[in-house]
Amino acid sequence: MGLVFSPLAKGLRVVFAKAKKMILPKETCMDSLAGKNPANLDTRNLKLTSVEDFETMGLDDYDVDLNKWRLEIGGHVHRALRLTYNQIVEIPSIKKNVLLICPGVFAYHARWKGISVAKLLETAEVGSGVTYVTFSGPDGSNEKSARFPLKD
Repeated sequence: MGLVFSPLAKGLRVVFAKAKKMILPKETCMDSLAGKNPANLDTRNLKLTSVEDFETMGLDDYDVDLNKWRLEIGGHVHRALRLTYNQIVEIPSIKKNVLLICPGVFAYHARWKGISVAKLLETAEVGSGVTYVTFSGPDGSNEKSARFPLKD
C-alpha cells in the first residue's frame, strides 16, 4: 500500500500519463483536433492561435455596468464572497497555454490569462462534502448555468 500511495508512486503515475500523450507537431491543423480529448494531447510544440482567428460563441452584445457587476461565491462556503470588478483585477493573475476544444466545432490553442478559481474557492473556504461547483451568469433572459466536479 505504501508504494501505491507514496509521493514517488504519484510522480511515476504523472510521468507515465504524460508519456501516453500524443505530441502534436507545431504545424498541426487545428480542425483535425475538433474531436480529440485535450487531456491526451501534448501541446508543447503547438503554435498559439492568434486572437484574430478566434470566433465568437455566445453573447457578444451584452452590456455590463462594471460599477454594479459583482462576482459572488456563496452556497456551502464558510466565507461568502462578493467581489467588484476592481477587486478582481487586483488579484494576481496566472497565465497558461491551454488547448480549448469544442467537439466537432473548433479547437484553439491560446495563452489564457485570468485568476485562479481554485484560489477563490479556497478563500471562500468551501465546506466539507462539497463535490460540485455551479457557475451562473449573466442575469436575465440570457442566464446560463453549468455544474462541474469540484476536483476539476
